[in-house]
Formats: sequence, C-alpha cells, structure tokens
Amino acid sequence: MADQVNSSRPGSMSAPARPSDRVDAGRWWDVAEASSDAVASEAAFVGRYCRGKIFLFVPNVCDAECRFCYVSPARVSTARLSAGVLRRTVDLMAELRHCGLREVRITGGEPFVFENLVDLVTALRTADLDYTVLTNGIRLPRAVPWLLATRPLKITVSVHSLRRADQVFGRPVMIEQTVAAIAALAAAGIGVSATVVCLPDVIAEIPETLARLYRAGVREYKLIHANDSRYRVGIETFRAVAERAREALPPDSRLRFSDTAETSCLLTRQGELSVALPRFEWSSCCATVGETSLGTATTRREFGRVTLALREQLSGIIGLPCSNQGFCPIALTELEK
Repeated sequence: MADQVNSSRPGSMSAPARPSDRVDAGRWWDVAEASSDAVASEAAFVGRYCRGKIFLFVPNVCDAECRFCYVSPARVSTARLSAGVLRRTVDLMAELRHCGLREVRITGGEPFVFENLVDLVTALRTADLDYTVLTNGIRLPRAVPWLLATRPLKITVSVHSLRRADQVFGRPVMIEQTVAAIAALAAAGIGVSATVVCLPDVIAEIPETLARLYRAGVREYKLIHANDSRYRVGIETFRAVAERAREALPPDSRLRFSDTAETSCLLTRQGELSVALPRFEWSSCCATVGETSLGTATTRREFGRVTLALREQLSGIIGLPCSNQGFCPIALTELEK
C-alpha cells in the first residue's frame, strides 16, 4: 500500500489555506508558458513539482488482509506482470527520465507478490532509474538476494506490530524472518524505513517495535494516523504516542508522523503523481488512486495531457478536498530530538 509521504516540517502547525495560498506547487507551468519546448515543460513538471519521483502502483493485489488498508486489494498468493504491461511500463519510465524522472516508487497492492518484479526493477536500473519499494514485508526475505544485486534507494516496510503481526496482517506472518531480512539489507548499506499505522490495539507496543527495528538497522520511521474510522485514535493520543516514540529512539534516527495540523492540501506545494497498472491510469495523489483520474498515458505525448489535466485540477484546489478526517492524509511532520 502506498505510504503516506512527504511534507516534513519540524513541529509545524499549519494554518487553514487562504485564497493567496492557492496552488504554489513550484509553479511548474510558469516554465511551460515561458517556453514553447514541450520537453522543457514536462521536465519542469516532473523535475520540479514531482521532485523527480513518480509512484508506480502495481495491479491491486496483495497477500495480506489488513482491514485498515485504504486501497482494498484482492487477496492472492502470487501474480505476474504481463509481458506487455512490463514492456510499456519500462518504456514509459525511460521516456520520462528525459523529462526529469529519477526515481520510481513501486507500491500497490503488494509488489513482492509479483514473481517477475525483479525483471521490472532490473530494466529500470538498466534505464538509469533508481527505485524504491513499499511493502508489507511478508515476502521480503525471498527478495533479499536480488535486492542486493539491484540496489534500491530504499525499501519501506510496513511493520505495524511485532507482537500481533498475524492479527494485523490477517494471516500467519514469519515476522522474525522479515526483521532478519531488514537487518541484512541495512547491513549491506541499503536504506530501510519502517511504517507503523497507529492502531488502538498496538499503541502500547509502538516504542518497543521501533526500538527493535532500530537494532535491526532501521533509522527512519513513519507513524501514520489510521484513515479508517473503525481504528480512529484521538489526535492528542496520537501526538502523545509520537512524542513517546521520538523520546525512545536514539538521536541518529528520524521519526516523522501524520501532520494532524495540516488543514490544506499538500498538492498545492509538491506533487505525488501516481500511475496505476495495468491501465496506466494517472492520479494526482498517492492517497486517491482509483478515486480521481487524470486520464491514461503510456507515452510521453499522452503524458503531456496528464500534466495539463493536473494543472487544471490544481487551479481549483482550496483547503482540503479529499479527506474526511480534517487533515491532509499524506502530510508528515516531525519533532526535534
């Protein structure tokens, strides 16, 4: 599942959006309007607004049954990307590299259920693109050998609980093997971050979970406020958990957590552009894949229409259009140690 990402402002408290705040977004289209060069326009979009990164959602299937998962994947044991989808994905990402793309963030669903995921990442590396994978970690141990060979920028593992992993993931989980795989990757110099969704049943063990992952080599953590009303944790309780977790971690670690004070849309400042396979349907935000669409695109020419659709969408954003919990679901903040 896609990890909530980005905007990190130490101890920040955000004010509601004002009319003058509407759509800063790096103003990538200012570059577009100043130039008749389509490549320059797209490079400003991908390189500046999206910071050289795009989320790639593999087909929406998973080997876990997390009741709080917002993308609601189908349960499978294994899957494969078709040869056609694999080829079109690599071709498109390679084209977008010339427009400023540097990193492909692979998420889902669960990427590691795809037996030929290694073929995708090998082709991306051959195209001189970096990649990261967001995963539930269940199949991570099997992937360690080829991850060491292809050197991802980072692996982000959802480790919501060490004591109750079977309950959280809705299936038996060899959590000790997952932790060992994390340690092997970290020891080889591959960045590993951990995501923990703050569920009522696991609150008490979160500091212990983070401390154990620290011993395994993890230095970066995200604590996420559940976006499901069935698992709602009060804002004050959530922030208190974050503060305790920060205090429990050594100074050389980084903990970011859901910015429950961010009442404006993060997309007005930076892009979280996402594309979902197998239809190559584009969305403006990793948290609204499948809910909003900018159209489909498998070539750079078609991608130009995506940028125009996003520009139109952004120009209409005021406040917080997508969330029913009162804050931007992808905005993160952090506390100074």
